[in-house]
Amino acid sequence: MVGIGKAGPGLGLQRIVNGRWQSFDTPAFHGSSVAVLSLYADREGALWVGTYERGIYRIHGEVVDHFDHTNGLSGDYINDIAEDSEGNLWVVTSQGVDRFADTPVASMSVGEGLCSTEAASVLASRDGSIWTGGDGALTRLYNGRTTCFRKGHELPGSQVTSLFEDHAGRLWVGLDQGLWVYERGQFHQVTRLDSRPIGLVTGIAEDTEQRVWITGAGPPRILMRVENLRIREDVLEPPVPRRVVADPTGGLWLGLLNGDLAHLRDGRAIVHAFKHPEGTLINQLFPEADGSIIAATSSGLIGWGNGKALALTQRNGLPCEQVYAIAFDERGDLWLYMNCALGVLARADFQAWKQNPDIAVTIRSLDALDGVRPSPAAFVAAARSLDGRLWFANSVSLQFVDTEHLRQNTVPPPVYIEQVIADRTAYPAQGILQLPPRTRDLEIDYVGLSFVAPQKVRFRYRLHGRDDVWQEPGTRRQAFYNDLRPGQYSFQVIASNNDGVWNDVGASLSLVVSPAWYQTKLFLAGVFCVGGSTPASAPSAPYEPRRERPQRRLSNCLSGFLEPFRKGGRRFSLCVLQQQKRTILPRVCAAQPMSAGCSAR
Repeated sequence: MVGIGKAGPGLGLQRIVNGRWQSFDTPAFHGSSVAVLSLYADREGALWVGTYERGIYRIHGEVVDHFDHTNGLSGDYINDIAEDSEGNLWVVTSQGVDRFADTPVASMSVGEGLCSTEAASVLASRDGSIWTGGDGALTRLYNGRTTCFRKGHELPGSQVTSLFEDHAGRLWVGLDQGLWVYERGQFHQVTRLDSRPIGLVTGIAEDTEQRVWITGAGPPRILMRVENLRIREDVLEPPVPRRVVADPTGGLWLGLLNGDLAHLRDGRAIVHAFKHPEGTLINQLFPEADGSIIAATSSGLIGWGNGKALALTQRNGLPCEQVYAIAFDERGDLWLYMNCALGVLARADFQAWKQNPDIAVTIRSLDALDGVRPSPAAFVAAARSLDGRLWFANSVSLQFVDTEHLRQNTVPPPVYIEQVIADRTAYPAQGILQLPPRTRDLEIDYVGLSFVAPQKVRFRYRLHGRDDVWQEPGTRRQAFYNDLRPGQYSFQVIASNNDGVWNDVGASLSLVVSPAWYQTKLFLAGVFCVGGSTPASAPSAPYEPRRERPQRRLSNCLSGFLEPFRKGGRRFSLCVLQQQKRTILPRVCAAQPMSAGCSAR
């Protein structure tokens, strides 16, 4: 592949085919139409083409993506392209530097092909299609193609509400204040015998006897049974249902408007009440094969199984309370689409919680840095497609994650110690750092270099000689100390990247806190001699007052000790020593009376 910095026939992006130069063309890209300034093939096999005043193109097979200043690129003149060890692609333009990186969660909206500006619900059908609907249109995504059903044309209504696929593969579509069935390219309306409107459809389910049930917003809000495109039965108990799903062991599970759950079988309803804040809404129901149920609510995850209520909130592990939608991946891990993040509860932890709902669980979270844009949708907002992807509707777009092919960042971040600040004086972090005496406030600045998600780099540090265990500052990039004694220390800091891969070696720095003169061994030795007693062989003066003997002994002891300091130009008195370091000389202050001008402050 060759790029030529001029556009035109035989120029631009060229390749050799059967021994001859030929323009590199795809259905959406013509190589001779661009002046090429730079080329780069990334680790995924995609070709990046930097151009003169046309931005950058990414070509992967038959798919061509184009980026320029209109969708965020800093400039349209591309100078260079490079990829780092973590897979980030860096583009140097005439106006700046841009970073391209894959995120675990991708989004699809009108700009990427959806037919409506709203994504109120989502359904994955058995033929591999993804259906989503909203204001003015119903969208079908299938095999890389998009099909639009628009109001006034293919769609017999305006507002798409609930979506459901029955055992025969028919698509049930809530539209406006009614319900339709899409089969063999035609929409058929579901009606009441008396022609009254059904009302806004908030949920659709098919039980084990292949009977279709719907919940309607009314008024009144009731459960209805559908047969042969007619409403055959209105169920008034339990009152005000909002969501409905089939119980695989028989009957129906209902999510009530007050946030409780109910089970209906053979005309008998059992309501399971929960303690939750007023106004709690059931957003989605998910039945399990053993007949138990879990529900995404605006106050956490709840459920009923083995005769007991289940609740998972911030108290025992959720990063936030509002759960918009839930879905299981092919491994059995539970994914929770929440107002703060997309969380993952491992299968083992989920089963443990079902057995003991009071235990604390660990939730791995993906957030905005990973592409998550959570927002509530009006109807069922989660689905799993045949390829294992999980899809979530957030009112304005579809978000999806390929749980089986999540790329993990395996590169441990390099760690560097940038500087040391001691008593507001900055020192370079080089060699063995010698700090001045009486250092009080110490700050050590460090950094871990990972550009995938710098905000998620976490640290641990330890000051050998002071810390017995690792300190856990989280994402903070400074260590603080204010209680260091004179001596030698070794500071070590390690870091992990956004996927929890640790650099266990990290960076280290040796530092020495110098002692003040009164903290030196020489001075302390002098203080020790003060506390000693007069040898037994020393004659005593019978006429000397007893209370003056310690003072004379101190004076004799310190006179020799202070001689080196006097020669250095320093003058000390017993009074000064008492004032400056009373804590080191407790015996001195207690053993003799204070002289004039010397106080025990």
